[in-house]
Amino acid sequence: MNAERDIHTLIEEGKGLRDALRSDDLTEARFRAHQIARMALPLNLPDVRNAAVAVIVSLGAEGDRVVTGYIEAVVALSDAIYLHRQSKPPLVADAPRC
Repeated sequence: MNAERDIHTLIEEGKGLRDALRSDDLTEARFRAHQIARMALPLNLPDVRNAAVAVIVSLGAEGDRVVTGYIEAVVALSDAIYLHRQSKPPLVADAPRC
């Protein structure tokens, strides 16, 4: 496993999650959050996995009502990913604040 490549892929998934949320595509956002959670375990990033699971829970299942406060879960995920890289967070970078 190439950890540097895998971290880069994780960051790209985070950017995909950000873009999906900006487009109000909750199906894609759920998919991206699941991908991040799945990828985080082999990278030994339990904090990232836990934050991704919190996003999944806050977005709910397809057709469910999104939990108020899902933005906070996304910011927490962004912060968790940020701790493992040296530049600005991928999810909230340049995003308007609510």
